[in-house]
Amino acid sequence: TTAVAGYDPSKEYHDYSTVQIWVGKNKAGVGDVIGPILYRTIWGLLNDYCPHNGDKCTLNNRDKWPCFKTHTLGVWPYPVEETSTCINEITAEYDNEQIRSLLIGAIAGTFEALTNQLLDDVSGVRTNCYKVGENKGCNVADVVRVINMRKHNDRQDFMYVGLSNFDTHYGPWDCCAGGKRELFDKAIDGLGGVFGQKFTRDSRCIINRWEACK
Repeated sequence: TTAVAGYDPSKEYHDYSTVQIWVGKNKAGVGDVIGPILYRTIWGLLNDYCPHNGDKCTLNNRDKWPCFKTHTLGVWPYPVEETSTCINEITAEYDNEQIRSLLIGAIAGTFEALTNQLLDDVSGVRTNCYKVGENKGCNVADVVRVINMRKHNDRQDFMYVGLSNFDTHYGPWDCCAGGKRELFDKAIDGLGGVFGQKFTRDSRCIINRWEACK
């Protein structure tokens, strides 16, 4: 692919795999809503927003951002605070109900997988997960994009979802560190049978066009 100014390969299908997953380099705090609870939360919000009887959905009005309550850490001395994490972007097209559910599951599963990290430890190793009071809290990517090419025509099925929490800035996020790509690979692998064809997937961090993790 020719690199041109402004070109973003994470927003189109490439024929080297059945499904492509792109994960953002910036962070969004999801606090103590993690693991299966995060999966169900994201799945529910996307399921409500993206209609069963349609073939696309778009979110571009901040007044309508779907949000969920969570607990995060504030500024020094890092008190536990109730804040909101919101879906600030949805751009999706899908061929049928099965694909719609697949894309929602892939997005929710990827966000969930990013919270399957160990906590920060006393040796100084930082991860994207840390103590929030007596609970575990995490940062995740600010965007996940999943793209698939339809078998019967040359159109793409895709879903791009962004998250934000403007009330917390605590903790790190590094898409390339700590084996995160292996985590979201596993989240997608369980969905392979839905495609009814030889399933391959490719996962990448959104850095700068085709720049890869080192």
